Amino acid sequence: MYSLKYKEIEYLHHYLSLLNNDVNNDLLILINVITSYSKVVTDIKKQITTYHNINCSTCSHCTQFITNEIKTKTGYIDVIPEDINYIPAITYLAGISTEQYIGLNKLSKCTNEIRDIYNMIAMDDIKSEFCKVLKYLSMAKSDGKMLHIGIYGPPGHGKTHIAQLLGKAFVKSGLLENDVFIKGTRNNMIGGYCGQTAMKTTSIFDEAQGGVLFLDEVYSFGNKEQDDVFTGECINTINQLLSERPDTLCIIAGYYKQTQESFFSYNPGLISRFPFSFHIKPYNAENLIQIFSKMANESGWKITNNGLVGDDLRPYVTSGQINNGGRDMEHILTKSIISHCQNNFLTNDSKQKVLSRIDIIDGLKNYILHKSGPKEKTPTPPPSPPHGMYT
Repeated sequence: MYSLKYKEIEYLHHYLSLLNNDVNNDLLILINVITSYSKVVTDIKKQITTYHNINCSTCSHCTQFITNEIKTKTGYIDVIPEDINYIPAITYLAGISTEQYIGLNKLSKCTNEIRDIYNMIAMDDIKSEFCKVLKYLSMAKSDGKMLHIGIYGPPGHGKTHIAQLLGKAFVKSGLLENDVFIKGTRNNMIGGYCGQTAMKTTSIFDEAQGGVLFLDEVYSFGNKEQDDVFTGECINTINQLLSERPDTLCIIAGYYKQTQESFFSYNPGLISRFPFSFHIKPYNAENLIQIFSKMANESGWKITNNGLVGDDLRPYVTSGQINNGGRDMEHILTKSIISHCQNNFLTNDSKQKVLSRIDIIDGLKNYILHKSGPKEKTPTPPPSPPHGMYT
């Protein structure tokens, strides 16, 4: 009766087996599981909708997914309402348990977020941790306990983007009710007089209710000396509200060491609320070239061969002049485009969106000069008056 592609079911069980034995949290295995699962489910639903006659008396599977009320009708399965329960048919034909179906169904809703993380340049540790979070989401239930997340790393390395993808995954998995992403900073959470900080902090939590509260540069809230009474009030309020509002996910971001010294140190019990940790390694020169090429391509520009090589960037990365990851590359691309327009002004190549090596090197040098500022000459002091002359 069924023309189901059983080979795809074999792939599904193969990847499920790999996933169950995956100690390295390989995100690619998870993608393969979801891809195979989606194909199997789509094919099963198509078979049910297209080929099964509602009055079929020869198919032993019909009784598993068609209600008695629908059986009284005539025609084909395409008249079945959208709310029909396909789970028994899918679990039976795909050979998976109900628990597996529920988990896979959650993960399949997060396909876009998973692929976005997987396509990020470098970030191997981040992809592994994201896979770990997804495994948790596929099994977790809304039991009143929210596991919060810390994202640590230098600026310009995608911390906000990762936080947004995590938030969407929590929403799609059903652990969060509201698709809201509220950013909390020192400016909008810490007040100027006693009592105002608690009110401002609570107000930000109110905005993020049932969604994501993102605390960026959280180390800026306090200091190692812990001599800021308003900071203490803010962090203690955060700790209290995390207990009172388990339906809200809190994601913090910043440098790891500074966050330990200037945030968690105010309240020793706070760190236990953030069991998931994403540690981002700084980009090397090769990673930055990949980012530059990706940005140029997304902007509709092409790059000539050897337009930018590792040796061009490595000295600036080593010296710390390029230390903002993607932000630096975005600025260098802008400077390179400006150089291209200058180098090809009113020529036949002026309208061709192709960056030459000369364009890019000029853009790189101009950006470094702009970032560091022009070197100021030390003024020459006036000559001293002759000995004995009054001034």
